[in-house]
Amino acid sequence: MGDRSFAARQRGHGRLRRRLERAAALDATDKDVEIGGAGLAAAAIKLGLVDELRMFRYPVVVGGGTPFLPPVTEDIALDLIQTRTFGSRVIYERYGRARDESD
Repeated sequence: MGDRSFAARQRGHGRLRRRLERAAALDATDKDVEIGGAGLAAAAIKLGLVDELRMFRYPVVVGGGTPFLPPVTEDIALDLIQTRTFGSRVIYERYGRARDESD
C-alpha cells in the first residue's frame, strides 16, 4: 500500500478516535461542565463538546499569545445570548451554539 492509503487510514482512525472521545466525554456526566484555558477549551471545541462560549474581552491590542479559539475546519454558528460592558471597558459576551432549523 502506498503513502496515500496509509494517510487515508490514519485520517479515518483519527475521526473514529474523536467520535469515541466525544461520546465518552458526553457520557461522563449529566451536569454542566465549565472549563477554562485556551488549550483545554480548544480541545473541547474540536470534539464538539461546547454548547456555550462566555468570554471577557479587554480593550487592548496584543501582538501574540495563545489564540482564544482553535482553528476549525467548519464554521460554528453562534447566537449572541447576553452582553455587558463594565466601567473598566471590559466586555462580557455569552454565545450559544445556533440551533438548526430542524431543532
